[in-house]
Amino acid sequence: MSENQTAYQRRAYQRAALHFVLANRCCGLLWARQKGKSTQLSETSLFVMLKGLASTVTYASASLLLGREIIIKESLVLQRAYQRMLAAAAEQKLRMETADQKTHKVVDLKPDDFTELFEAQRLEFRLYVDRTNYRRTVVIAPNPATARGWTGWVLLDEVGFIAGFQELMDGVVYIINANADFHLVMATTIPRDDTHYSFELLGEPLGAQFEPNAEGNIYESAGGIPVHRVDIFDGAAAGVKSYDLKTGEPITPMESLARSTDKDSWWRNEGLKWIRGGTAAVDALALDAAQRRGVGSCALFLIDGEDDFHQALAWLAEHLGTGIVGLGVDVATTTNQVSNPTSVTVGELAGVEVIERAVFVWKTKDPVLARGRMRAILETVRHRPEGGRARRLCIDATNEQYFAEETRQQFAALAPVECVDARTSVTLPDGKKVNMKTRLGDLYAGKINDNRVTAPPEQYFRDDHRMVKTEQGEFVCLPGPDGKHGDTFDSGKLMLRALTSTQGALQGVEGIRYGGNTGRGMWKPRRWRLHTANGGKK
Repeated sequence: MSENQTAYQRRAYQRAALHFVLANRCCGLLWARQKGKSTQLSETSLFVMLKGLASTVTYASASLLLGREIIIKESLVLQRAYQRMLAAAAEQKLRMETADQKTHKVVDLKPDDFTELFEAQRLEFRLYVDRTNYRRTVVIAPNPATARGWTGWVLLDEVGFIAGFQELMDGVVYIINANADFHLVMATTIPRDDTHYSFELLGEPLGAQFEPNAEGNIYESAGGIPVHRVDIFDGAAAGVKSYDLKTGEPITPMESLARSTDKDSWWRNEGLKWIRGGTAAVDALALDAAQRRGVGSCALFLIDGEDDFHQALAWLAEHLGTGIVGLGVDVATTTNQVSNPTSVTVGELAGVEVIERAVFVWKTKDPVLARGRMRAILETVRHRPEGGRARRLCIDATNEQYFAEETRQQFAALAPVECVDARTSVTLPDGKKVNMKTRLGDLYAGKINDNRVTAPPEQYFRDDHRMVKTEQGEFVCLPGPDGKHGDTFDSGKLMLRALTSTQGALQGVEGIRYGGNTGRGMWKPRRWRLHTANGGKK
C-alpha cells in the first residue's frame, strides 16, 4: 500500500500509531470517539499481512456484542479496509480473497452479506503469497472460552466494553508470550463502569498531564502497558473537526464541552478522563482513603485452616478497642454454580466513625465448623479487657433461614442475634418502600462514601467491595471465578446494622401500664413531695 493511496485518510496520530504498535509487543490505543480506532486496527492488520510479520491476525471486537447498529458500522470500516487491501495486493501482484470460515468457501460479498458474515464471526481475509500459501485475518468474538485457540497477532477493539475482559486476558497473554514475533493491540475509549479491568490495565498514572499533540501522547499505564492516547484536543491538532449537534457548524473542543449536556460522558469519550465512581456502589477514592486509615489497625484474614483462624483471633484480641462492637455474618451460598465464601465482619464504633476491625473469610460446607468459628469470635470480643460483649450479631437469613435461626438460639447467651432477610420490605422516611438488601446497602455504601469508615487495607477487600454495583437503585454483583461475590460488602452492611439496629428495643411508652391495678382498675403514679429545709413543707 503506497502512502499516496491513504494519505487523505491518515492523520499524523495514525501514522505515529503504526510505528508505536510495531515497537511494542503489548500496547493500548486509547482514542476518543470517531478518531479511527477500528480503521487503525484494520490498517495494522493489512500492514502485518503485506509485510509477512505474521501468518495469522486475529481480530475481535466488543462490537459483536453491542448490537447490530454498531456491528454494521464496524463491518463497513473493515469492508472499506478490504477494498484498500485489494488495491494494495494488486499493486504487489498478490491475490486477495474473502472467505467464510465455516464453509471455507471464497465469497464475493455484497455489503449486506459482508455485515452478516462479520456478525456471525465467520469472516476471513486471505492474502495469497503464491498459489497455495496465504496469510489471513480472522474475525472472531472476544470469548474467554475460545481464547486458547487464537494465534499470531491479536487485535482487540473496544476492550473497555468486553465483559469478562480480565478472564479473556488470562488466555491471550499466554498466546503472545509463546512467540516473540506476536503482538497484542488493545483499542478502546473509556467505559463508564470503573470496575472494568481496563481501568486497572490501561488507566493513566496519577497526576498525568497531556498537552495537545497531532501525533497523540504516549504514557505507561498503571498496569505497566504502553498506551498511545488521542483525545479530542489531539484530534483537533491533527485536523479532525468537531461539529455542533444542532447547526452542524465546526466548533472547537472547548465549545464542544460547553455545549455538551452530559459532561461526564464528554470527558470519558472525548477528553479521555478515567472518571472514577461509575456504577460501583462504593467510590474508589473513598474506599482508598478508608483502607489507608486502616493500615496497622484493621485486617482481613483468608482462613484456610485452624492455624489461620487462631492467628486471626489472636490478632483481633490484641487490636480490639473499648468501643461498641457489632458483628455481621454473610453465610456461604452457591451462585451460578460457584461456591461463595462465608464472611464475618467485626466492627467497632468510635463516635460516628465505624472501624472494620477484622474481616474473616472462609469456605466450608460444615455448618458446625462455621458456627464454632462465629462463637469463638464472639468469645474473643466478650473477653476483651474493656468494653464487654458484642452489642449484636446480624446474620443473613435470606437463603439460610434454618441455619440463621439455630444460630440465634444457640448464641442467645453470648449476644443478641438478629436474622436479617434481604427480601423484607422497609418503608423509608419519605414513604418509599424498598427491600432490606437495598436499604442496608445504601446505608453501608453511604457510610464509606461519606468518609466515615476505617477498613482493612488488603486488596481482597477492595476488589470484593468494588464488585458491587448499583443498577436502577438496586445492588447487584456477579460472582467472580474464585467465588468472590461482594461477600465482605454484605457482611459489612450487616455489621453496620448490628451497631445501629434497634429491632426488639423499646420504641415508645404508649399503651404501657406501670405497676399493678388500683381498686378502680387503673394504676395511678405516686405523688412525690418536695423536701425542703423546713421539714418538707413548702
